[in-house]
Amino acid sequence: EIDKTNGGIYPILFYGNEVGLISSLIKSIKNMLQKKLGSCDIKYFDYKVEKNEELINIFKSSSLFSNITLVIVKNPQEKIVADLTGLNIDNNVLIINGENITTRSKIKSYFDGHKNFISVPCYSLDRASIKITIDTFLNNNNILLNKDAYHFLIENINEDYLSLKSELKKLYIFKGSRGKLEDLQRLITHHGQLWFSKQVD
Repeated sequence: EIDKTNGGIYPILFYGNEVGLISSLIKSIKNMLQKKLGSCDIKYFDYKVEKNEELINIFKSSSLFSNITLVIVKNPQEKIVADLTGLNIDNNVLIINGENITTRSKIKSYFDGHKNFISVPCYSLDRASIKITIDTFLNNNNILLNKDAYHFLIENINEDYLSLKSELKKLYIFKGSRGKLEDLQRLITHHGQLWFSKQVD
C-alpha cells in the first residue's frame, strides 16, 4: 500500500544495460504515484548537465500543489554516494536511472549495503525469461497459437523488454481464433528486422 507521506517507496536504483526496462519501471512508479496520490511533482536531476548544482537543493524546494515529490536522477556519478549520505528525503521518492551502471559500481554497492535502499538489476531477457513472459501474456489474455507458431514466436521475438512488450500486443488480434505460423511470420519483428513471409524471387 502507498501512504501519503513518501509514497511508501524506498529510494530505488535501477541499473543494467536494458534501457527499455529501466524506463518502463520508472514510468510505472510515476503512474502509480499519480494514481494513488492524485498529485505528484516530478523533478529531474542530471549529473552530466547540472555539474555545478547540488542534489540536496532539489529536495529543499517543494511544490504547494503536490503531496510528494518524485525525484528522478539521471547519469549518476559516484559522488552521489556522498550526496545521499545523511540526506533526509522525507515526503519525497527518489529513483535513480542507472543505465549501464556495472555490478562493480560504488553506487550499486552503496545501495546493496543500505538497509533502506533498493537496487534492481535490469538486463536483457534470457530465453527462459522470454518464454515465461510470453506464456504469461498468452494465458492472461486467453490467446492460443499453433505449436509451430508458438515456437517461432519464442525463437524470433526481440529480446529487449520494450520491444517484447510491443510485439506481444500485436497478438491481441488472435483473441477468439488460433494464431498460425504464417500469421506470426507476417506480424512479428525478427530481432529488430521485419520478418517477411514471402521471399524475394
